[in-house]
Amino acid sequence: MKRITLIVSLFLALSVAESATKLSDFSKEFLGINQNIDQQIINTKQAEINVELIDAYRTWSVFYQGSLDDNSLESSTSLRSNPVKTLSHTIGLTKDFDWGGNFSFSNSMTSLEGSNFFGTLNGKTYGFSQTLSYTQDISQNFFGANDRREIKEAELGHELQKTLLTTEKEKGLLRLTSAWVDAKLALALLNLQNEALDRARRRENLVSKRVRDGLKEKVDLYQAQGSREQQIEELRNAEIALRRSLETLGEELHRPVSKEEVAAFNFNPIIKSMMPDGQLATNNEIKALQTRMEILKSTLDRKDNLLRPDISLTGSYTSNDYDPTNSEALSNGMIGSDTKETSIGISITWPIGSKPAELEKSKTNIEKTYTQKRKEKLEKNVEITEQFLKRQISLVEENLVSGKRRRGLAQKALSEYNKLYNRGRADLDQVIRAEEALINTEKQFVQSMAGRSKVLFQLAYLYGSLGEYVMKIGE
Repeated sequence: MKRITLIVSLFLALSVAESATKLSDFSKEFLGINQNIDQQIINTKQAEINVELIDAYRTWSVFYQGSLDDNSLESSTSLRSNPVKTLSHTIGLTKDFDWGGNFSFSNSMTSLEGSNFFGTLNGKTYGFSQTLSYTQDISQNFFGANDRREIKEAELGHELQKTLLTTEKEKGLLRLTSAWVDAKLALALLNLQNEALDRARRRENLVSKRVRDGLKEKVDLYQAQGSREQQIEELRNAEIALRRSLETLGEELHRPVSKEEVAAFNFNPIIKSMMPDGQLATNNEIKALQTRMEILKSTLDRKDNLLRPDISLTGSYTSNDYDPTNSEALSNGMIGSDTKETSIGISITWPIGSKPAELEKSKTNIEKTYTQKRKEKLEKNVEITEQFLKRQISLVEENLVSGKRRRGLAQKALSEYNKLYNRGRADLDQVIRAEEALINTEKQFVQSMAGRSKVLFQLAYLYGSLGEYVMKIGE
């Protein structure tokens, strides 16, 4: 009969294990619905667009300007025409380059209509001009030094957002795995409590028969009944704990979670835990601070350049022509005609004292120093935590080995006390104490299993590899 019961229990346990949802599936579901992760995905995509925007702003641009001027003011000299109406159109192309240069090509068409100093009408005159110009920054943005830093900062900003996205996922998974472990533990404790209640009921039935047969005193029955009531109370507490843990797990998944979706910790042969892969350098918080340091260093160099004077070299070439007809003005005013102008110039702007630029640099320098200190402290803390978690895993696994051995001894002790009680060589108090010792031993064992799982997940989180670890363990 005992063998049949054992086979049925094993079959039910296997059935539950097969129907239970794997942690990897819970994790995929969680990552797909978590709002904080969704927001960080948006931030990451926007940071990627920011990189593309820098080049996008340097695209070729078409510009146009038009004006109509109706002027009846007197001229200061009779040798000069006094136009009454001037209609002008300017259209062209311009582009900024990532080496600190700007190119511009413009075409201007003008029509003049007016009279001279003596009031004689001049008729219409058409003017056309073309201009090529190029400006190069040779100081603050010397051959695009600051432009390249701006691109680098945008790329590092994208990397930072990707790291923050991974961090957000890992933080969420750490909460999820903790809730999942708590649910497995609560279900295991509930199962153990059901077994304890079954034993208490069987013991009560046995004692009741012996009392009726006059082989035991009524006090034994009262003790057996009290033990059974205590196990019922403990079972209610275990059910409350399970409901609470399932509710917490459901809050992470934004849906109800049933106990059938969770497999309880059991007393299978102890398998040495699979340690997470990783190293301290892969810690996401350290990586984020390192990236932030690189951004600040580049920003500091860029702001340092702003302390220099703003110096630009400009060269331009212009050709033009004025004729009574449009066609003549166009043909004679294009680049390459005899009428032309070339110019080279330099522009220098240097704020006296450069106080704003110095203050901006000081602000960035303070942030860089603070970030560096945070990074150094975090590296030390992470190293201490790593050593603590590894030692904790080792000790918990030793406890699991000894705990399983103690459970076997507690089962034997309870069995022997039952035999002694049946032969009248032990009282019921000793049997109940042996029962309580078994219950406590079993509870401590599954709590150690839960503790080991949590510490392993914490170590994986420390390495920034919790997502990978969850998929590898196959639970």
